[in-house]
Amino acid sequence: VKYGVKLYKVTYKTYFEGDSIVASGTIAVPETNDSKASFPLLSFQHGTITAKADAPSIGYNTNVSNQLMNYVASMGFIVAMPDYIGFGATQSKFHPFMVKQATNSAVIDFIRASKEFIGIDKPVSTNGKLFLAGYSQGATATMGALHAIETELANADIKVTAAAAGGGVYDLNQFRSKVMDVKKYDQPHFLAYVMEAYK
Repeated sequence: VKYGVKLYKVTYKTYFEGDSIVASGTIAVPETNDSKASFPLLSFQHGTITAKADAPSIGYNTNVSNQLMNYVASMGFIVAMPDYIGFGATQSKFHPFMVKQATNSAVIDFIRASKEFIGIDKPVSTNGKLFLAGYSQGATATMGALHAIETELANADIKVTAAAAGGGVYDLNQFRSKVMDVKKYDQPHFLAYVMEAYK
């Protein structure tokens, strides 16, 4: 731990089901008196949550991902964590769990909003490096966003330095096949979550 951390709740515009909506997320910023200090930006995608209270912009101290975000920021990163659609400012909507396009929009637009926030409010300076990371659903979100950034012309303004994704579901069809082949599956709520999201 090198720095104290200041948290900001940020709202931003993104697209969901063809409409512009206002979504939210949290930015953790290292606190420093060094005017020459600059930090990389880490877009951290959190794992699966089901409780509205666990959204990054609401559950500052209750969520393991939020605690990790604070720790990483204290080491010298600006950490941006979107709530995802269905949480925070968009909690009136059902979370589109594992729906790639909706997740990509929320993540990529929050990266842009975070850069804009840092540029306008200037709580610290960024060194221009961008990292993506996540685990579980966050890993899937990280890989989806990275793919969209690297392949879609609309995202040519974003350059990723490096990405790290662990333990995600990268192939829903393969995942479905595996689950259907086992005699007992101890997390059936994931299946209901996916079916309701795709409905």
